[in-house]
Amino acid sequence: MNCHETREQLGAYVDGELAPASAAGVEAHLAACGACSRECAEIRALAEELSAAAAEGAAPPGLWTAIEGGLDRSAGKADRPIALGRRGLAIAAGFALVAGTLTFVVALLSGGVETVRATQIDYGMLLDGVRTDTDGAVQRFLAYYGAERIEPEHAAAIAPRLRFAVPPELPYGYRREAVYRLRFGRQPGVVACYRRADGEPLVCFFHPPVHREHAGAYEELPCIIGGHRGHQIEVGRWRLVHFTDPTTCHCVLSTLRPEAELPPVMAAVAPGFDGTLKHDH
Repeated sequence: MNCHETREQLGAYVDGELAPASAAGVEAHLAACGACSRECAEIRALAEELSAAAAEGAAPPGLWTAIEGGLDRSAGKADRPIALGRRGLAIAAGFALVAGTLTFVVALLSGGVETVRATQIDYGMLLDGVRTDTDGAVQRFLAYYGAERIEPEHAAAIAPRLRFAVPPELPYGYRREAVYRLRFGRQPGVVACYRRADGEPLVCFFHPPVHREHAGAYEELPCIIGGHRGHQIEVGRWRLVHFTDPTTCHCVLSTLRPEAELPPVMAAVAPGFDGTLKHDH
């Protein structure tokens, strides 16, 4: 069982709704995969917190029936299960009523924890390893978000709402090695990996604009790309530079200097890039 398959079943696993054979498969994967094990712990902790909060108040009769009906009607549209499972959503509904708002329930009904997760992409796990093992850090990030290798010509069709390009070559001698499809919550993303003849990689990440890109303990620097639409994070000699247009966040991991070397690369992968780098102090 891989990471993608395991994450799809975590909600039901936490709820105790999986068949014994399926639960055993999930447990075996969790024992060997730290990323999925952490996600499982987060889901379990969130469910417990919601349960404790909901114990202080009760949802009125019929609310869960209405919510469940809405889930059933949308089941054909969902491309993956809701991570918390139905019990977690019921607890969340009770919690929302105690808090006096249904906003949280609406967010969960739109895709549960996976939707919340899609609003905060975790680049911290990538940045943690780039100093010592860049390729390993990239592979861990890809595995966490369920990467599936695809043919480059299929990338645009997989993420039709995104504006990006994955040319076979980039400036400074980078050649395309592989292109992957990722899942950021219920939204598709694409990653293109490049490498120079000297072995140095460059990686491009494309995904819908999100509420926040989590960088762990790493500081975002005030290098603004194309006006107020980007930033950069430095880790040793590596930089993760972001440029966001109305449809797509384009993130490039490389050792290129943002002011002198990165603009032609960004222009090659981001159709909306205006060719400038500006600083905001």
